Amino acid sequence: MKTLLWCLAALAALVPGISATPGHRWLADNKLDLYQSCLGTNRPVTADLFFTPTSSAYLDFATGTNARIDRHPAAVFFAQNEHDVVVALECALLVGLTPVARSGGHSYETLSSIDGGVVIDLASMNNVTVISRNDTAQTGVASVQGGARLGQVYKEIYRQGGYNFNAGTCPGVGIGGHISGGGYGMVSRHYGMAADSTVGLRVALYNGTVVEATATENSDLFWALRGGGSGSFGIVTEFRIQLHKVPQSTMFVIYYDNTVTSQLIRAWMDYFPTADSRITTQVNVDKDGTTFRGQFIGPMWELNELLDASGMLSHGGIKYDVRTDKCTSLGTKAFMWGDNCNNLDVLNTEVHPRSNSKSYSKMKSAYASKKLPDDGIRLVIDQVNKAPASSWIQFEAFGGKFATQPLSYTPWGGRDAVFSVQLYIAGNKGDPASSPNRNWIRDFATALQPYMNGRSYQNYCDLEIGPNYGEVYWGKDNFQRLKQVKARYDPQNIFHNEQSVPLP
Repeated sequence: MKTLLWCLAALAALVPGISATPGHRWLADNKLDLYQSCLGTNRPVTADLFFTPTSSAYLDFATGTNARIDRHPAAVFFAQNEHDVVVALECALLVGLTPVARSGGHSYETLSSIDGGVVIDLASMNNVTVISRNDTAQTGVASVQGGARLGQVYKEIYRQGGYNFNAGTCPGVGIGGHISGGGYGMVSRHYGMAADSTVGLRVALYNGTVVEATATENSDLFWALRGGGSGSFGIVTEFRIQLHKVPQSTMFVIYYDNTVTSQLIRAWMDYFPTADSRITTQVNVDKDGTTFRGQFIGPMWELNELLDASGMLSHGGIKYDVRTDKCTSLGTKAFMWGDNCNNLDVLNTEVHPRSNSKSYSKMKSAYASKKLPDDGIRLVIDQVNKAPASSWIQFEAFGGKFATQPLSYTPWGGRDAVFSVQLYIAGNKGDPASSPNRNWIRDFATALQPYMNGRSYQNYCDLEIGPNYGEVYWGKDNFQRLKQVKARYDPQNIFHNEQSVPLP
């Protein structure tokens, strides 16, 4: 590959009067042209790979799936391989454009795009390959490029060996941001977070150097990238993930009317955070009722015993009850997205972000270290009753394997929580921050604070947290450690956004 100095000299020849001295500050008006020219020293910069504000499809690619926040990057470049990523970073450093990586584009606050910078989109880098197998232990390892979506990962590891991976339920989410923030899914109480099952990474640093990060090589970077958030240390071009063959699972979804909501929340909260680690559950509550769903690693009869013991079946109000032990390992992923083991089409994902449906939503989250008291449950019911349309609250049970690991195991800040809560509200394009919908979710989150432990999930990012976001996402000690890793691997703070890890 040509050196940075060679590229700098070549670019200087394109712009009369610009010095090729290393460290020269490029004139802002020339940055975009210089960047495109720099990329052109590596490969032809065709219209299907490089988008600027004058491109007809620019608006399709400028933001992610949540269009509530407009971003206006100077350029979007679709890298085709790791070498493209390296060149894109080198060129950004040369001309003074801030780079940001995008894996799936599902950041709640559109942090995978940046005003005036360059988005290095990894969507075309989506190969998934099982590279090792241990038939005795029923495990394996897969190499996953940084732009793969979870649906692609699930389908490929199943096709190549019947494997599963303990990650999230949304098939279109990119693996990059998912693992970088922790990665919660419906077998997490038994197998841990997706980040916990990540055994190696390849990382392109700000200066174009590509390094390996494992438990024994660049181990501090390995620790930071498994839960410390994306957009702070480098661009992960490859994840190596531990796979497992899940024994028979029983899937279930039960929908209740709105007459028994408070009893259900109490029963769920009293039982599932300390239940058998083989069961992972969530409860979604809105004005119309409650949806209780989950996955149990075991047979139907044993799940039924757990559900009976939990009290979730003793309050009436059930309108819909589906339980099945007929899912394949891949079918369990389809069931969580569409209540149907056999409809594997729901796991299909498109490559480019413009294929994703856009929303104008706002979310907030929090962790709790103890169950809600009765007045906390009454607060939830009161807020749900006054909620606008297209809003909900989701509870997810923790405990299980999480409770066996210290908070410092990875940067993810939820290990000592018993449950998490996520608030969601849909909106419309152009809604002001003071709209009734936004006021509702803000007021709800504020009212819940006395019952929470002060932390929230970085993958459910929220710009309204304010300047103390680091301790909120990762905890005080983890945040201090992340800043030290930042200083070592990105000493110029090239990778940054509103909630990235800062320099110490």
